[in-house]
Amino acid sequence: MCLPIAGARIAEQGFGNVDGITALLFIKAGGRLVAFQEHAASLYNGAGIDASA
Repeated sequence: MCLPIAGARIAEQGFGNVDGITALLFIKAGGRLVAFQEHAASLYNGAGIDASA
């Protein structure tokens, strides 16, 4: 079973080299990054987070 990325809400743990690129690719494919967690903080925005910023 394959889930569609378009319209999916995504949460990631970490936002370094790999996770940052992964977030951008998910967004490019139509997903929406709504949460991520780093060692110092967690961020959530139901409307979406601008990963490129």
